[in-house]
Amino acid sequence: MDACGHRDAEAWPGLLERQLTAPVLWAESVRTMADALYCDMFVEVGPGRTLTGLARRIAPQVSRLGIAEPGQLPAVPATPAWSAA
Repeated sequence: MDACGHRDAEAWPGLLERQLTAPVLWAESVRTMADALYCDMFVEVGPGRTLTGLARRIAPQVSRLGIAEPGQLPAVPATPAWSAA
């Protein structure tokens, strides 16, 4: 699509349509998440490690976590460290 972060909720219906019909810009999306959006971890949910393997090659500075079974999902704190508590 465009590999950019979008915050305008009114634009989302059109963005979702384009997401289903436009080519995937995987490498660009991973770079946007890692660099522009400061993502520090990619989590792949489901069997296999294909997406985390691709992400490792594109943005090796970002940590990766693969979750194949529900019991492997670590507990998420009720108040994320980045929120203004």
